[in-house]
Amino acid sequence: MLVFPKTYNNRLIIGALVIVIAGLSTFSILNYNSFKKQEDFLRQEVLLIQNELVEMMSINEDVTTENKTIENQLEDSKTRIQSVLNYLTETKTDVSLLSHYKNQVQSLKKERELIFSKIDSLVRNNKQLQDQVDASSEQLDIQKSRLSALAAKNNSLSKLVNKVAALKAENVKVSALASSRSMEVIESNTTSNI
Repeated sequence: MLVFPKTYNNRLIIGALVIVIAGLSTFSILNYNSFKKQEDFLRQEVLLIQNELVEMMSINEDVTTENKTIENQLEDSKTRIQSVLNYLTETKTDVSLLSHYKNQVQSLKKERELIFSKIDSLVRNNKQLQDQVDASSEQLDIQKSRLSALAAKNNSLSKLVNKVAALKAENVKVSALASSRSMEVIESNTTSNI
């Protein structure tokens, strides 16, 4: 049997420990770097989502409408955006929460697009109604001018009728004319000849 001196055994154990420690150090450094990269990625993603939410809030703030239903929908959307934004800033996120927030942002975007399409539809309908009002107003002006012209003509005819009604007939001699078979016109006093 071979006998190894004690120092040789110690060197062997120390060498193995150095290799294990070096391996663990490398593994720890790589793990730490991976963790930092993932943490930086999550932080960047959270910032992107926050920026997107802030942009959506500012767009919603710029929209004004007189329709109460759409105004209520916009307020609900603003409230949900604000709650998601607050939750993002207050909590520590992980990958699963990040995907949940992304899904919420997507649903909020779809909701916003739906609201904006309703607003666009209302604006188009309002424009059509305004065009109809303008056309009706134009027709009304034309009818008013015609009515004014007819009223003026009626007034002048009424004056003429009043003048004619004021005429008197005195010493009027009436004689009737009769035509014969030869197409001659003859003055006649008898009714049967007329």
